[in-house]
Amino acid sequence: MTLVAAIQLNTCADLAQNLADTRALLGEAAAAGAKLAALPENFAFMGAHEADKLALAEQEFVQIIELATEHLGAEHPYVMIFSNNYGECLTRMKRYAEAEAMLLRTHAALSKSMGAGNARTTKARTRLADLYEKTGRPQTAAKWREPATG
Repeated sequence: MTLVAAIQLNTCADLAQNLADTRALLGEAAAAGAKLAALPENFAFMGAHEADKLALAEQEFVQIIELATEHLGAEHPYVMIFSNNYGECLTRMKRYAEAEAMLLRTHAALSKSMGAGNARTTKARTRLADLYEKTGRPQTAAKWREPATG
């Protein structure tokens, strides 16, 4: 029979503390013989406000993009996917000018490397359309919502 641990913890806005608590609980579960442990969805971070979550996400995106760029090269599709996700984060932070530049750059690179009809490229188009809607540019948003050609 396999022992499974269901771990519950009180996640807070302190990522380091949450990870330390999780590490300790996983250690206890392993010491008790658990071969599998289930963690809550937000075990690493539960910020009090959306801004807390976005600030942490931004830090993580910057680190991930730097690492991926170092190991894969600046134009690698994975770097562009991570960067496009970061562009969405910037949009949610209402840093629209930065988001627009990031999303336009990543859309162009994804379209070139993966093709206009690829799901990742389509996601990049959708994010641009959403950005333009949020910034009061419905005609530009409509253009980005049109099916890609080529």
